[in-house]
Amino acid sequence: MLSNNDYFEYFIDFVKNNDKREILKEFGGANIYIPSYKTLLRDEELKEGFKTLIKQGLTTKNASLECAKKYDLSLNAVYLITKELRENLEPSLF
Repeated sequence: MLSNNDYFEYFIDFVKNNDKREILKEFGGANIYIPSYKTLLRDEELKEGFKTLIKQGLTTKNASLECAKKYDLSLNAVYLITKELRENLEPSLF
């Protein structure tokens, strides 16, 4: 599943590489979410901090709790931001 940021990156690349007609065919009538610069920077910083905490030996849950405190976010928000990182760290049960 694409995140808002992934979809925005796709949109930017598409606009750079296509003419007006192709852009209208692909995105005509669509609502495009443009993420705030501040939020993108915070999320990137949070992910780097999360990776550092994991390397220091914290569990994914404890690293998530630390990030939630540091950035004044809910644990669920941190889980959403770090979802891809956590999926790559944790072995699949199936």
